[in-house]
Amino acid sequence: MGCIMLKIQRSFLLLFITSIFLIACDNTQSPDPAVKSAETLEKQKVSEQVTPKSCELIMGWEPWAPYHYQEYGENVKGLDIEMMGMITAETGCKISFQKGDWKELLQLLKSGEIDILTGASINEKRKKYAVFSDGYRTESFQLYVRAGEATKFQGYNMKELVKNGFRLGLTMDYIYNDEVNSLQDNPENADKIIAVSTGLINYSKLSEGEIDGFLEDPVVGSSSIRRQGLEDQIELHSYIINTGDVHVMFSQASVSEQTIRSFNQALAKIRSDGRHKTLMEKYTK
Repeated sequence: MGCIMLKIQRSFLLLFITSIFLIACDNTQSPDPAVKSAETLEKQKVSEQVTPKSCELIMGWEPWAPYHYQEYGENVKGLDIEMMGMITAETGCKISFQKGDWKELLQLLKSGEIDILTGASINEKRKKYAVFSDGYRTESFQLYVRAGEATKFQGYNMKELVKNGFRLGLTMDYIYNDEVNSLQDNPENADKIIAVSTGLINYSKLSEGEIDGFLEDPVVGSSSIRRQGLEDQIELHSYIINTGDVHVMFSQASVSEQTIRSFNQALAKIRSDGRHKTLMEKYTK
């Protein structure tokens, strides 16, 4: 009888030890769901930091050769188009293009219907709805007049020219300088400051005698005059406005800070490896 009781006690002890071991193994293999969830979330966060989300950008453009233009039946091309393609390729973003006039495109950027505009100068009004990249090229504006009339208007600043009846052609919502901006804001100059939706209109207005001159980027001016065959009709005046660096303008409504940081890093890279310089020389020399 004593032997039987001893065997039963040993069996119970063995069963108890086995149960304890199995419970310990089960806890090791199946952690608390809450702990597992926290670990999974942390892994997702790390993954998102390493791998950026899908990036697709819409760039607005207006006809403004050689920065952006389109030949009949062809895709849009130009200096800014190539540069944006080069930079977005570095960032892993896809880019598409939407045509419009500058005033319209600014409104689309403000609402987030397009994501970027190039060749933009910074002012307080634009800062309310846009973020600006690092500068990527410089820009200026020069006065163009009818052939043979440049000497006629020499020795005057723009304020004096307008006061004497000079009719100046501008492009809506472009940023020039304080002198021209103040002339635009003065209602007394309404019949002498003529702003159009796109700069190409000013070439025909000048040729037809509707204005006496217009302000244009000299790189754009020389390209447009050559492309339209107006070399014997339009010439440069010495009046010039140096606006300095221009930037890519990003919509606050649609573009993330991460995308803008990646863009600036890619811009710095193509500057350092020489691709930026090569591209600039392709279109400006």
